[in-house]
Amino acid sequence: MALKYPIYPEPEYIFKKSQKHLTLISRFENRAEQRRSKWSQPYCDFSLKYKIAKKYEFWRLWEFYQLCRGAQRSFDFVDPTASVLPYENAVAYWPIHEAEGLKVNDWNGYLYPTYSCRFMEDELSFEEFSYRLVSSGINITQVSPIVFTNNYGTIAGAAWAQSPDGSACIDFDGTDDNISMGDAAPLNVGAGDFSLAFGIYADSLSAVNGVFSKKASDLATAAGYHLIIGTDGQITVRLADGTNQDTIFSSSGAITLQTWKIITVIFDRDGNGQIYIDNVASGSPVTLTAVNADNAQNFYLGRSEGVTYGNFKMRNFIFARKVWTQAERDKIWAAWRGIFKI
Repeated sequence: MALKYPIYPEPEYIFKKSQKHLTLISRFENRAEQRRSKWSQPYCDFSLKYKIAKKYEFWRLWEFYQLCRGAQRSFDFVDPTASVLPYENAVAYWPIHEAEGLKVNDWNGYLYPTYSCRFMEDELSFEEFSYRLVSSGINITQVSPIVFTNNYGTIAGAAWAQSPDGSACIDFDGTDDNISMGDAAPLNVGAGDFSLAFGIYADSLSAVNGVFSKKASDLATAAGYHLIIGTDGQITVRLADGTNQDTIFSSSGAITLQTWKIITVIFDRDGNGQIYIDNVASGSPVTLTAVNADNAQNFYLGRSEGVTYGNFKMRNFIFARKVWTQAERDKIWAAWRGIFKI
């Protein structure tokens, strides 16, 4: 791919003959340190979007390199002019790509990352760093952290792993790992429609996998919803109002061992519930009868409360207060399948 801008050699070579330039480097390094201190505040994510607008500025590029290298983090770059997924009625979206730390942030309302650069596995030279950014076509003129405060999740035990595209994902061990979003009000669906989607990789099917829940148990008397995967790879979704409980099944073997899948579930409360695997309907539609599914339970990933935990990897989880159309499901499939190399 032809580069739009020249590739710069290592900064030590560029600036070693100029005291003036060395002074400039020192000034930018000091600013970088100040920003890293600022980023230590609560709820501040190191895997963030960056404002991108005009052309490359060499000094900005050098400063940004120092920020990335010093923080040793995975960074996402977002082009605000690029198309983004139209989650009109989404109330939460967790990419689950932070790569470290004990929080996952809700990106609902933020632009979706268009390019990622990882500093976790090796020490990139300035030349290689520049090459990657320039060849990606992304221009950086301003760097600023985004502070996430809504629907963030707290990780308990789960470890960071890697998705097929090299981005981070979360790995649950099936014993006691989970992510809790607390009793988030937007995830209480009442009697309204909702849809959700996520990417999953079953590390094991030797026991039932609890994938997510906002429900105290699998009984009809426990209002809420949850999803589990059986040892035969069949998905079971339950939706209850404390009296009535609807159960939606995928086909048997819908989830295969150690294979990434994108699961979508729609809940049309005056119609049917349906499971989709990789954008294809799986199992029969089920008429929904449950009324008010609200409760005071926490929303968990990696756990179906009162049932079991899950042994799987997960990347991306989105929750919307509407029934997604075919066109919307197609856009999710198109945007996500590259992450999982499906």
